[in-house]
Amino acid sequence: MTKINRRNFVQMTAGTVGLAALPNHVARAMASESELKFIFVQCFGGWDVTRVFANVLDNGNVATEEQGQAVELGDLVYISHPNRPAVDSFFQSWGESCLIVNGILVPSVSHDACVHLMLTGGVAESAPDWCVLLSAPVVDTMALPHLVIEGSSFAGTMSGISTRVGTSGNMDGLLTGHIIDKVDEPTSVHGPDVESVLDAYQAQRASDWTDSQTGDQAIALGEAFSTATGRAYEMKDMQDVVNWSGGQDFNDQTRLAVELLANGVSRCVTVRYSGAGWDTHQDNDDTQSNNFEGLFSALQDLLASLTNESGEAGGTLADETVVVVISEMGRTPNLNEEDGKDHWPFTSALVVGPGVDGGRTAGGFDDHFYGHLIDPETGEASEDGIDLSAGSFGATLLALAGIDYEEYLPGYQAITGLLS
Repeated sequence: MTKINRRNFVQMTAGTVGLAALPNHVARAMASESELKFIFVQCFGGWDVTRVFANVLDNGNVATEEQGQAVELGDLVYISHPNRPAVDSFFQSWGESCLIVNGILVPSVSHDACVHLMLTGGVAESAPDWCVLLSAPVVDTMALPHLVIEGSSFAGTMSGISTRVGTSGNMDGLLTGHIIDKVDEPTSVHGPDVESVLDAYQAQRASDWTDSQTGDQAIALGEAFSTATGRAYEMKDMQDVVNWSGGQDFNDQTRLAVELLANGVSRCVTVRYSGAGWDTHQDNDDTQSNNFEGLFSALQDLLASLTNESGEAGGTLADETVVVVISEMGRTPNLNEEDGKDHWPFTSALVVGPGVDGGRTAGGFDDHFYGHLIDPETGEASEDGIDLSAGSFGATLLALAGIDYEEYLPGYQAITGLLS
């Protein structure tokens, strides 16, 4: 018997969940789907943007490093320091593809609130985050549209799009069947021939049940179950293609992320770089500097890995992948009594890859270390501009992917001047 994969499986069912179980506006977004892929790198805890992203060395109201120097690579400006050679190496290698966005407003100083705001714009408690919205158009063509290896995610009303794999190797155990070894009562695992028969039986039962229903909700549930089962079959087919093992090390996370994108399993993958911790209420300078050095060394490896993989359009995977590096808040302008910096509602982001106006630093900070208003059409600071809010930043990412952001972010405007 031919083993069922997701593509021939869905032909057996009455329909697919992509159009039936998701809101209508998701189905419309699919018509303008972009081929771009995304890796979101979360550095949550609150980074000190003056260490790399924000040139405020001449601002007497902000505590900066004595050995910090502003480096200009065309329109890209960043802060160099002798203790952070990896930052220099990264921008020298990838500066033309880099967009630094300074002064993003996240109107809170609570970690939990800022995480939610930075990922969703805060339009509603049930709002899906950027990764989920970016992945919605491929819900019917990819097994795991959005995969969270480590980090925060808010699936909201689109919970079927996002999957958390974790770093403990459970996915590998599920796909191989070895997870059964962890149960209290010993049991045996079926061989591949028996498993294929069971898969076919389950698929046929799901299809028959869906065909027999008349209510819209029951049909949608049946189709959702059928599609989820089809994804499971496709994942089984991929168990020898993707190496699901690994740990919490950031390089392990990014290795898996690159494999998933390269093999068409996911469109968007979330990873986290923790370093020594970003929430530096104490010993801010050394901790933040070390964190950025480690982060940019790892980003250098990530971009190199993307470059070494073939893309779908004949180039490399780096030509098709946008890497978004974010933290949910910044740090206060000055040090506290313990040489730390506290929470600050303005942050920065780094976006690397195709589709953005690379080789550029946009936005900025005023004398009080508040973010500048920005002209959405040019991406330049402007007294007549709008707040560079977390919602506008998210709208810009959705616009980059060809998604109608106004469906999800009413009242926010994409900064189209940041896109190429």
